[in-house]
Amino acid sequence: MITLTNTRPMQITQSGAGNFLCAIANTLAILALLACAAPCASAQSFRGSLRGIVRDTSGGVVVGARVTATNDATGFSRDATTMADGGYVIPE
Repeated sequence: MITLTNTRPMQITQSGAGNFLCAIANTLAILALLACAAPCASAQSFRGSLRGIVRDTSGGVVVGARVTATNDATGFSRDATTMADGGYVIPE
């Protein structure tokens, strides 16, 4: 059996250059995380689109119907026409 003993206490220290490299690595890691989060944040908008389906009283879809959205405060309006599935989209 072999037994190893330490006759002198050892202290591991990090040099000034090592601290600097750690700081750079940490900064790069944080920047990488922020870069990944940026596309999610930029996808937000204060405006929106209107989507829907126009149906008749029997539940069937109405093709070619004109749908108008009007801002009562400004009078600004946008139009859309329903598609083959009765759906419409009024963009922002």
